[in-house]
Amino acid sequence: MDKIKIVVSGRIPKYLFGTLQDSYREELSKAVDLCNDEIECEQDFLNLILQLTLELAETRRVEFFEIISKEDLETLPNFNQLVNDIIEQDWNHFDLIHSDFLKVPNWNGGYLTMFEGDSYISVFKNDEKIIDEVKLENFVETVDSWYSDDDEENQDLESFNSVKELIHKNPDHFDSSDYFSWGKNEEGCIFLEGYFNPPAFTKFIEESRIDDEYCSGGQLSIHFDDYSDWRFFIDTEDFQMSDLTFVNWSSCEQFRYSAYPCKFVQLYHRGELCEPDEIWYRDKGISLSYEEDTLDTLVNI
Repeated sequence: MDKIKIVVSGRIPKYLFGTLQDSYREELSKAVDLCNDEIECEQDFLNLILQLTLELAETRRVEFFEIISKEDLETLPNFNQLVNDIIEQDWNHFDLIHSDFLKVPNWNGGYLTMFEGDSYISVFKNDEKIIDEVKLENFVETVDSWYSDDDEENQDLESFNSVKELIHKNPDHFDSSDYFSWGKNEEGCIFLEGYFNPPAFTKFIEESRIDDEYCSGGQLSIHFDDYSDWRFFIDTEDFQMSDLTFVNWSSCEQFRYSAYPCKFVQLYHRGELCEPDEIWYRDKGISLSYEEDTLDTLVNI
């Protein structure tokens, strides 16, 4: 039995997607009106709430009542209770996320991690390092590539059938897509890319809409720009690098507009999804977007 550990490390962003609960959304416009000129829009106010749970929270909680008075806040029963809970129970941002403040999709807790080209990947086989901390953008460089609509004589039919089987084997992970591309690097790993997303994301969007044409229904995203390690563990017989398929969602690059494009969001071994562990070191900041850069934007870009 081979014991495999794959480590991706560095600056690795992730997003939490969700929808503001109706009770808070109903108070949001009034909340903005009650604040001073520092708060110009609904996103500003929601970020103000988030800041109460982050670094320098004690100072921010004092400053909060300089932006909106306690008396005015009390006219917003849901936000008033939320702020009181944050202060009295000394909430961190995870307490806020897991409260009744928002609801999230039924897929990976609403989180999506984007492994971008400036991170590093290492691969260990039975504690021996077989890939020695190479930059991800270099690791994913392909020596051969194909498209799903290529003529059969121009395709690698073995890998084509492999990626089709992976998609069909994991219906909870992929919306159907007839067009995709894939390639192989020097080690034989497969890199599959297409406009994929889990059906649970699409269902969540449809259920959260309050206006199909103009409004997604209070969607928000929280962006974590973290320095972390993500570790994938695999126990298998006769491991080969060609057993690995890295899947990238084409929409991620357009959604994030990063200097370093996303290279993959999911890893599979012989068609089975690998669930990673995260070791968090520090962040470069946490921010919230409301009705912009949301799940609706990602899926329908």
